[in-house]
Amino acid sequence: MTVCAPADLDDGHWRRWSSFEELRWPFPSPFTARDFVEAVARARPDTRVAVIEADGEVVGYLPHQAPRRGVATAVAHGVSD
Repeated sequence: MTVCAPADLDDGHWRRWSSFEELRWPFPSPFTARDFVEAVARARPDTRVAVIEADGEVVGYLPHQAPRRGVATAVAHGVSD
């Protein structure tokens, strides 16, 4: 697993992320959508994305607010719940 800022993700990562979002149709979460995560990151510099890998392949993305006292929270916690 790698943790980075949303701005550090390249187009390949965003395409892969979008493909995962399409799998959740018809119930995708707007709170994990690229536009939302990027907008939150502009307002909250502690926004991060965990890039989850298995056997060298990306299998998921988990946007979150950087841990405070060791506990990560949902992106825009308090707004997105």
